[in-house]
Amino acid sequence: MALSLLAGLGNSGVEAQSSRAGEGAPPAPPLVFAFELRATVADPVVLGQVPHGLRRIVAITGGTVRGPLLNGVVVPNSGADWQMIQPDGFSELDTRYTLRTDKGQLVYVQNAPPQKRR
Repeated sequence: MALSLLAGLGNSGVEAQSSRAGEGAPPAPPLVFAFELRATVADPVVLGQVPHGLRRIVAITGGTVRGPLLNGVVVPNSGADWQMIQPDGFSELDTRYTLRTDKGQLVYVQNAPPQKRR
């Protein structure tokens, strides 16, 4: 099984602007293609039903990272995707894994669901 991710970075020359009373939100910064990540994954391990949905874990078994700003591999068996599949099919993902760049640098990656505001 495989997944694919395209990543873009905001233009580093664009600075955040504070909004002033009566003005609209500042325009979104332009995105620049950074890399494409292709990961291989294991079959899901279903832990079972919990109050908010179906809990399962999908191991990330490897993959590649290719693009103008980053190249390397997904370190085999360095992470997983902890998933909560809600009854309506919406999936909350908490994904953590490690990349090794072509220069030998290790990069920890975490894609977590947004924190709930109190």
